[in-house]
Amino acid sequence: MSAIPKYILKRMILENAVKLDKDFITIKVLNVLSNLPVSKIPPEFLDVLDVKIDDVPVLKTNRKAILAKCSFVLKGKIYPLADIAKVEGDEIPIGEEFSIVFPNVINLKKGEKHKFAIEFKVKRGLSIEFERVIQ
Repeated sequence: MSAIPKYILKRMILENAVKLDKDFITIKVLNVLSNLPVSKIPPEFLDVLDVKIDDVPVLKTNRKAILAKCSFVLKGKIYPLADIAKVEGDEIPIGEEFSIVFPNVINLKKGEKHKFAIEFKVKRGLSIEFERVIQ
């Protein structure tokens, strides 16, 4: 179950927010919560990241290789996901859009509906779950 209520998730991750572009899936997110201090994200956050699609762990095999191909897009600039703390401006303000891009390792197709779950397995963990049709 998601730690963020559904009515907020609908504003954060719009119905058309998940797109397939060649071999990559892009999830566009609108920051509606608060200023996000990306400069304070520790580099080891990738070690506690878990991603599931339709309850299937995406990072179970080839974790490092998959994460190396993931990126974070803000204001048209692309950053490797591992370098998210180096994003210019230190924070993502409320109302700003950003995208997470990851390789399509389980061959999702346009028009399919899938359940996505992103979890940070830490003491006070964060879990985000949503269903979207791939655009």
